[in-house]
Amino acid sequence: MRELASVEIGIAIEELKPRIESGYLRKFYDLGSGSFRFVFYKEKQNTSVYCRLLRALNETSFAEEAGAATPFAMGVRKRIENTLLTGLEQHGSDRIVLMRFSKKGYTLAIEMFGKGNIILMNSSGIIELAYRRLSFKDREIKPGVAYSLPGPSGLNLFESDENSIISAITAAPNEGKAINLLSGILNIGPLYLEDILNRSGIDPKGRIPEGAEKRLAQEVLAFASRAKSEKPRVYLREGKIIDYAICSIEKYSGEDSREYATLGAMLDSIHLGERSAPLDDGLSARRLEIKANIDKQRQLSLSMREEAVKSAEAGKLIFENMHSINRLISFARERKRATIEDLMESFPEFDMLGIDLKGKKIKLILGGS
Repeated sequence: MRELASVEIGIAIEELKPRIESGYLRKFYDLGSGSFRFVFYKEKQNTSVYCRLLRALNETSFAEEAGAATPFAMGVRKRIENTLLTGLEQHGSDRIVLMRFSKKGYTLAIEMFGKGNIILMNSSGIIELAYRRLSFKDREIKPGVAYSLPGPSGLNLFESDENSIISAITAAPNEGKAINLLSGILNIGPLYLEDILNRSGIDPKGRIPEGAEKRLAQEVLAFASRAKSEKPRVYLREGKIIDYAICSIEKYSGEDSREYATLGAMLDSIHLGERSAPLDDGLSARRLEIKANIDKQRQLSLSMREEAVKSAEAGKLIFENMHSINRLISFARERKRATIEDLMESFPEFDMLGIDLKGKKIKLILGGS
């Protein structure tokens, strides 16, 4: 499934805000393969949030097995577990989610671009934890360095008017593909940029025709209206999901679709199948190894229990025959050259198996067994 677009991340945050903002982070789980689950407590109820880097950020009622806590999860828990979430926001129109906490001014940044990352920084903006340590030409992500947020990334879709959009289009160099020009003005995602251009009668791979600025601006505003008023839906072909969107998409008009009440409900449904299946991150093999060790320990415990029973029975027999055994020991000490025949003749109550005078050992059977 494709990555979340910037406009979708903004909507996901708006859906989560009333559920978790001003609540306490009770639990944080690293599920493996770039997937995480947050559990927030607010107004006497828990809300679980599933995050899969790049692809999902939604409320969920499904709780998969988390396994042993990773060092990253333990680091997050140590710093911000049971801490108040004071703010939840998107950084501009970038694919960055910011969770601000009351304790020591911690901020958790969820980067939903590139390989995806989760970064925890202190009140001074210094990184204390990073899910992935990355190094770029102009940016480094690792503990001990300052975390830098990107600058302004174009117009705010829901706060722009026709004139500001026309001005931005006119000011941009019209030298390449229309979709590239529009993406520099609106950071909303390729699917929606393409749809706006198609509805404007403009080839996404061609240049924006002269005089088309007003028509294009009107379609941008029409998209903003649809994004707010229409229900999210998945598009299906032969029963299989081919894409999803927060509103109707013209190129999928001939496909089957299924609407959802919220974006979060749709994302939860889309990703539930893969969450129910084992993640290919080595955890399954580790669990099998742990299970084998448990089975081995259980078998050892049973074996020790059986040995304990046998030892108890042997002790009981020795106690019951202690008088005769002491007589046998005294006899053997007095007759240093005694043979097994001598022992059998003097102690017919025992079944003699052997005698080792040098090793001071006599083997016999008690209780006829």
